[in-house]
Amino acid sequence: MLSAPLTVPAALGGQVTHLALALPNKLELLAEIRRRCAGLDDLAPEDEGGAHPLQPTDGLLNVVDAAAGMTLSDTAHAIRTAVHAGARHADELVQAINRLKRAALKRSAALELLDREPPRELMLGGMERFWDWLAIRHRAFKHPELAGHFGIDRRPKGVLILGIPGTGKSLAAKVIAREWQTPLVRLDMGALQNRYVGASEERIREALQIVEAMSPCVLWIDEIDKGVAQGDNTSTHSTDLNIRATLLTWLQENDSAVFVVATANRFASLPPELTRAGRFDARFFFGCPDAAGCRQILDIHLDMRRISHVTSEERDMIAVSMHGFTGAEIEQSVLDGLYHAFAKDRPPESDDFLQAARCVKPLIRAAGRSLEEVWALIEQGRVELASKHFLTRVDVARLIDPESFSPMYCRLDGIHGWDKHAARAARLLMRDQFGMPAAVVLGTGDTDWVYVQTNFKLEAEDPAPFKFLDELSEVENNGVIDRLVVECGLQILWFENDVLRQRFMASTVLAAYEELFKVLA
Repeated sequence: MLSAPLTVPAALGGQVTHLALALPNKLELLAEIRRRCAGLDDLAPEDEGGAHPLQPTDGLLNVVDAAAGMTLSDTAHAIRTAVHAGARHADELVQAINRLKRAALKRSAALELLDREPPRELMLGGMERFWDWLAIRHRAFKHPELAGHFGIDRRPKGVLILGIPGTGKSLAAKVIAREWQTPLVRLDMGALQNRYVGASEERIREALQIVEAMSPCVLWIDEIDKGVAQGDNTSTHSTDLNIRATLLTWLQENDSAVFVVATANRFASLPPELTRAGRFDARFFFGCPDAAGCRQILDIHLDMRRISHVTSEERDMIAVSMHGFTGAEIEQSVLDGLYHAFAKDRPPESDDFLQAARCVKPLIRAAGRSLEEVWALIEQGRVELASKHFLTRVDVARLIDPESFSPMYCRLDGIHGWDKHAARAARLLMRDQFGMPAAVVLGTGDTDWVYVQTNFKLEAEDPAPFKFLDELSEVENNGVIDRLVVECGLQILWFENDVLRQRFMASTVLAAYEELFKVLA
């Protein structure tokens, strides 16, 4: 009988039977913890009544949960060490067990046990849909036996969080572990690499085995896109492919009490199998908060620092000045304002935070163009918005390019920034096999604006078909539709959906051409 890893020669493979002994369950751990504590004379009673600190209470259950994934001998060793060091209560035993687990994690260079919880006052502001989703699944994760009576045959697997840096993805993992009262283990995808053949694959298998042994826990896979990315600019080395395959298989097949929180900053190279159902219970997008979300996050950071003299009206004004900020940028603006006030040895004022906000260049202006893949996933229903208080696709477009929604009447190949609309409109207009003069109306993401493209030129010398982008109220009054009908012989006006057609029908002027209106099937 060997407890150490054993490699059996091929010639003896048929003569040796391998028995993989399971780790002790919670009942076995409970019995061992009671036996060890009962035999220790220096574990004093908690009060004068002689009540033992390890009665079947929440304290005892916390010790059992902390010991989950450990062997009985490791649990006994942790209790003896804690008592000899002066531990007198259940909380101290939990800390001792966590220290032993932390030492076990050092066997893997890719794993780290995060001890420091975020302050209780620090929450994710403006993420109400995400928290509602977590609250529904917490009980099933904590009590799988009860969930089984309802036909729930597995614990929640985890969640994939997409978003640009600074939107709170990392904080989400820490707050989940804090609220669910489970250890938080971080898996570093970069540390899995090893120059020796087969070593990287062995590292990830060992890391995942250790994580399963530590269950229940929250596993935070930071920047999972670096480990599973695929595409033209990603690695095709066999080692990277093996790591990717091992992790994806484990995410699919794992049935231990490990809740995975995977975060990603880059979206274009994520493999489709990562965003499909089965590996994660849900996929959320963390965006930049709108005015209401900014105010909520601002309140969290001001209240956490006991800044109560800034009035509600001043806070509204500060939140407006933070348009386009991520949560991290809002926090940094608050800190910069405090630094400024502290340097002058006076209480902080609203002007300090306003001035700090004016100095910030929002990251969304540089990173917003990379969100096109995420918007597509959201439209397909494969990714959910974590809050209704996010900047919309149109809001982001205006931050990137304030001129993106300027009126454009174009006879050239296309309107800059609207190339995808032009390509889609061209495909839709090709449905008409007779080639009669037609136009198609597409939505822009802003209910006040429309994109219209024709299949004909206004003048013979024009290089491309006519197209325009404008507010619907302007289209109603500037006579552009009249000209297309009267001068160019427009016979069909296609609409992307019936909502757009109804908006045209609401206009008395445009509704005069109702006989031309058709909705694309």
